[in-house]
Amino acid sequence: MTGQKPSADMPGGLDVFIVHWEKPDWCLSAIRSIAQSDTPVSITVINNSPALSQTLIDSSVVPISLITTSGNIGYASAANIGLAEWLRGTSEFAVIASHDLHVDSTAIRLMLTAIRSDNRLG
Repeated sequence: MTGQKPSADMPGGLDVFIVHWEKPDWCLSAIRSIAQSDTPVSITVINNSPALSQTLIDSSVVPISLITTSGNIGYASAANIGLAEWLRGTSEFAVIASHDLHVDSTAIRLMLTAIRSDNRLG
């Protein structure tokens, strides 16, 4: 894993895992979108494109963690890596997303508010 991991462990924080494969521009755009959230986030990219690892680190406008797989292991396997990483941490919730995720700056806060107010959500 490379990159510096910002802390989402503070109250309201969230771990976001982005599964990437061969679309660094999309991934970097998703990172920018998520980083503009009004809620603390920690962004980790599960990179299924090993040759693009340095591009993602060098081009990111915010600190990210990067977990590089041996090759394209598929979305589900990469998502499982993200979930395993989240389970080792202390954040209350996590988001697993594709490299084309874009959110409004209030979306994460609103999602966390909803999930905390209704125990049927998860």
